Amino acid sequence: MSKNELFAQFCVYGEGVGAVTLALTAAQHGADTVLILHGEPEASFADWDTVENERNLRVLYGTAEDLHMEDCRILSVTAAENEVNAQAFAQCRSGDFLGAVALPDMDTLSEQLLPEREEYARLISCFTDGEGTLYGVLCDCVCDPAVVNLYRADSADTELAKAVGTAAAIGVKYGILPHIVFADHMEELQQTLLYDGAFLPHIRRTVSEEARTAELSCDDAVSGDILNLRTGIDTNSPIYGEGDQGFTMAAGATVEYHMDEAVDVTRARIVFDADGDALAKVYALEIEADGAWEGILFENENRRRLVTAAICRPITGIRLTVMETCGAQNVHIFAFDFE
Repeated sequence: MSKNELFAQFCVYGEGVGAVTLALTAAQHGADTVLILHGEPEASFADWDTVENERNLRVLYGTAEDLHMEDCRILSVTAAENEVNAQAFAQCRSGDFLGAVALPDMDTLSEQLLPEREEYARLISCFTDGEGTLYGVLCDCVCDPAVVNLYRADSADTELAKAVGTAAAIGVKYGILPHIVFADHMEELQQTLLYDGAFLPHIRRTVSEEARTAELSCDDAVSGDILNLRTGIDTNSPIYGEGDQGFTMAAGATVEYHMDEAVDVTRARIVFDADGDALAKVYALEIEADGAWEGILFENENRRRLVTAAICRPITGIRLTVMETCGAQNVHIFAFDFE
């Protein structure tokens, strides 16, 4: 029986929500991706519409039947009468042990020492066990020393799947193997993960100089420091000290950036507090260009914590107005900045 030969930059073989998340993440970051999904898709996976509409992702259903390798590198995998050729591959299976390390006690760490700590310099995902101990997955755990172009992940761990999918997309972008991604592009990987909403303790998201130096104001502040919106910290955690790391303003209030001269801005980013009823339900995002304000995003049934909006033009201002929360009198925001 003849095979249908497919070509892609990245191929994922596996099962469960982890495999779907891994493939979707890589595709969303620009990698031409094929997902070979073992078993039926999970009905509980909320992003199937996103999967079906993602132009960089093709999905096949079946079991991997044959593997073509050369010099410790996978060249192609055959499944469902398709031979998929790719630059890099990922295997995402249930119970695929990756290993995790207990991260040091938070209270004993100095942020000045963190760049020298291996645990954080190579951290791509983390989780807390039932007793409150923080564990991290280091990048070394997702490489396979016997297969140089293979990433590994666990089908049940969606956060790790996002990290591996992001790493794979970076590898595709530069045409490099997994271990080179982690050796030479860890800062780019970690910053991308943070931008996408991951929690990597003691690693701050870098905020653009344009956002850090612009005038920032609010017409009805309630509590907290408005400058918290551009610190690169997107959550309250004892890791970053006591007190609120966010900013609270009244429903109906506007927080605004103003620049004296037009700045080329690619995108804006907002992180609302999704804990409880302080989440913004109805909000509008506007930009000032050529002396006039115009709306670029309006949401009247928001349920998202992380919101990003493409701008891609010179602007002299950007403002966020929250008209209604999910029930609270005030709205709590962790981040609002642009780049």
